[in-house]
Amino acid sequence: MPFNVRDEHLPSKQLMFGDMLSRQPTNEIISNTEDEVTVHVNAVLQSKPMSDRKLAEIQSETEQVDELQQVTELTLNGWPQHSSDVPA
Repeated sequence: MPFNVRDEHLPSKQLMFGDMLSRQPTNEIISNTEDEVTVHVNAVLQSKPMSDRKLAEIQSETEQVDELQQVTELTLNGWPQHSSDVPA
């Protein structure tokens, strides 16, 4: 079975997950969901492939969608212990 390898160079700022995987692990364990979300959001914002105007538009639209507001609230304040208790 032939295998075709294709290499493509990406600037390091586009390799946030690869960069995170290549770093020396620390003994610190982040167990707070809010901290995990903050780390992820900051990583995305640092490598965002969009303008500040587009990001503001996405944030504004997110604030107007009830389901996304509910997910944001649950993420910040904690999810129920059982999936059956997640609001519909």
